[in-house]
Amino acid sequence: MKHLYCKSILFVLALTIMSCGVKAQQSFYMAEHTGQSIHYTIIPKKNHEVKIVKDFLSNMNYILLRNEVRLTPKVEYKGEVYQVTTIDKKAFEEVSSLKEIVITSGITTIDKEAFKNCKKLKKITMYGVESIADKAFTGCESLNSVVLFTLIPPTMGKEVFDKDCKATLYVPDKALQEYKNSPWADYFTSIYGTSKLGY
Repeated sequence: MKHLYCKSILFVLALTIMSCGVKAQQSFYMAEHTGQSIHYTIIPKKNHEVKIVKDFLSNMNYILLRNEVRLTPKVEYKGEVYQVTTIDKKAFEEVSSLKEIVITSGITTIDKEAFKNCKKLKKITMYGVESIADKAFTGCESLNSVVLFTLIPPTMGKEVFDKDCKATLYVPDKALQEYKNSPWADYFTSIYGTSKLGY
């Protein structure tokens, strides 16, 4: 009898933990001004932080009405304001219509394979990214320019870009030499200051 009682207590405890987990992983959609519907998940144990995730139920990330996606650093949901900090693994994987992505300041982390095989992606602009994980941009065969506005080169995982990437990298003029001496130079043979773009 005591053994059965202990089992019952453990079962109730497991259900409680599971329900807490579901609550912590609360997801919602926001229609951005560019026309895409973006799927966010609230990050557990973080103070009002969310990450952009892939919708695994429909296996579709976004409904793109325009070719450019501009990711905003803050979103509001049910009267609460959340900071967008992370682009989760595979979040944009194989979004065939995506041609340009702008990652605004505040979004600091790009996870594994986040933009893998976005075959029509031509331009990436990043304002505050600090780390990019493995294969985040591999298979982006149309890529022709990457623009970074961070003075410190973001840390990189393995095979972040294709080895035969022919894109041009633009970085802050003050950090030009630092990027040329960093792992970024393994992928980009053409590295210029952003002043060349008029910034």
